[in-house]
Amino acid sequence: MTPDLGPPGTAYSFTAVGFGANEIVRVTFQAPDGSRTRFADNRGQDVSLVADAGGTVRWVYTTPSRAADGIYVAEAANISGQIRRRIGFIVQAGATPTDLLPPQPGDNVSVNPPLGPPGTLFAFRTSGFQPIERVAIWLHAPDGSVSDLTTDTGGRVEYFADRSGGLEWIVRTGAGTPDGRYIAVAAGVNSRVTRIAAFEVRQGAVQAAPLPTTITADGSDVKANQIGIASWSVTANASLADGVYTMVAEGVTRTQVRVVRFRVQR
Repeated sequence: MTPDLGPPGTAYSFTAVGFGANEIVRVTFQAPDGSRTRFADNRGQDVSLVADAGGTVRWVYTTPSRAADGIYVAEAANISGQIRRRIGFIVQAGATPTDLLPPQPGDNVSVNPPLGPPGTLFAFRTSGFQPIERVAIWLHAPDGSVSDLTTDTGGRVEYFADRSGGLEWIVRTGAGTPDGRYIAVAAGVNSRVTRIAAFEVRQGAVQAAPLPTTITADGSDVKANQIGIASWSVTANASLADGVYTMVAEGVTRTQVRVVRFRVQR
């Protein structure tokens, strides 16, 4: 697809492969709020595509002039639904239509842990973005589906790099998260810098560190001061197992994530 990023009203060109020769393919678009629309012409009639002899389909989609900012996903599927191709793109008011830079080497992103069972909290840390720029983050699941990074309650969030261009974020997997290799993508809206990281969920894998439910704080809200610094303390339970633990602080009104690791050792 090109471009990857553009303001409302941008024309995006898509190419999807792997279908049968001359197979009928239908396209839908998923908006940041989760709603879906079908690919239609100016009269509102559904548009069906036909794959070429090599199983490739191509189409152009122009986002509405009032399209909301966020990550959109185009899904092309054959009639049976057995073959699906999902392609993510970003709409951002004021942005210049452009292609994001190719993903950088994986060693630019640290993932902790890289492997864990369902229910693991994966923490990511990277750098190279512009100071305080907005960063879009999305996930590719093993089944090929693409999803925006959300909070526990399903609300949409925005992430911003810190003043040095660094970024930290977390992915909370649930008890029913399917096994497989997941890909996290972070893309700077202004800089076009892209960072990718892979992590794996596997039933029965050894948890790198216990989930942070056996560490207790004093129960009070934590508020940042006028220059954005928050301080708090926690108490480790006497029965806490030795090992490395992860403390995650996430802003409520403006989503910033800070991750600190510490060790408990008898």
